[in-house]
Amino acid sequence: MGKQKADRPKKAPHPHLQARLAFLHKAAQLLETQQVSTDGPELENDAQRTGNPQVVAAGEGERSSDVFPSHSNPVARYLMSHTMAISRKTKLRVPQDEKRTVCKRCSAKLVDGRTSTSRIENMSRGGRKPWADVLVVTCLTCRANKRFPIGQQRGVKKEARRLVLTPGRIPERSADG
Repeated sequence: MGKQKADRPKKAPHPHLQARLAFLHKAAQLLETQQVSTDGPELENDAQRTGNPQVVAAGEGERSSDVFPSHSNPVARYLMSHTMAISRKTKLRVPQDEKRTVCKRCSAKLVDGRTSTSRIENMSRGGRKPWADVLVVTCLTCRANKRFPIGQQRGVKKEARRLVLTPGRIPERSADG
């Protein structure tokens, strides 16, 4: 009979990957919250720089960035998309509160008042049902909406429901059904 090994506390799988994810997330958060400063007024197009006017047909000069001005730092968006790609490839779980701060469409870090706006909606009959409140977060970069229920109790997971039922006892049915 050999000696039994002492129970060791379980280590998190892939600590180097988790450290990398944490670093990328914090770096993106830092870049997103930094104030962007410009040294001087920027000229809008080549016509203003050279002084030569250009004739542009209607609708030709508009780009998607003109329609929706970018409110987020492109480097921060790249870091966030890289973070999410690493978590998908390595199958590491990203905490729910971190996932909720990233736009799924453009990978922008959602900072309330800076890169996103939030409001509470209640689409139930005139807002009569208080449990139907939904927090709607709108990304200012791509205008995508994320909806999160508020004040609603989460459902009990299957394992917890199984523990509530006592073993060997079958729930009784009513005589009506």
